[in-house]
Amino acid sequence: MIITITLISIFTLAGFALLVNKFLFFRWRSGQRLKVCPICAGVFGTWLWMLVGALADKLPITDYQLPIAILMGGSVVGVAYALEKRLPPNRSSLLWKMLFTPIGFIAVYSILSSWWFLFITFTIILAIFAMWFTKKPSDLGRDKINSEPNRTAEQLKKKMEDCC
Repeated sequence: MIITITLISIFTLAGFALLVNKFLFFRWRSGQRLKVCPICAGVFGTWLWMLVGALADKLPITDYQLPIAILMGGSVVGVAYALEKRLPPNRSSLLWKMLFTPIGFIAVYSILSSWWFLFITFTIILAIFAMWFTKKPSDLGRDKINSEPNRTAEQLKKKMEDCC
């Protein structure tokens, strides 16, 4: 019965996300239209309401813990996949997934075990990894070798202006 509730919830929330994508127009700063993956939204919304219900003692944790864990694990993998698309070309997608996925699983396990400090800690680590991995090398300061003005060129330019 719980799997039926889970599937109905996923499909209902996915349908709602599909309607939101179709009729509401959110845009990124770049002007691109923001689209939410309907299945991802359905899975996320389902584990979220189940987790809140279980933590509030409205749902029996013994019955819902397994579906919540499966759905949360799927969300971790989905986020890793979605962010992988934003990696600069010189970044290792394998390294990204090898770091992000296990840390995400630890965060999921922590929240399911009500270990809030660990959950917050590993969520912060995930955010730092995501920001670092998705930065372009130019944002990290790697290509600033010749960014300082060349003093010799400036001096020659000034001499030429003073000359004539």
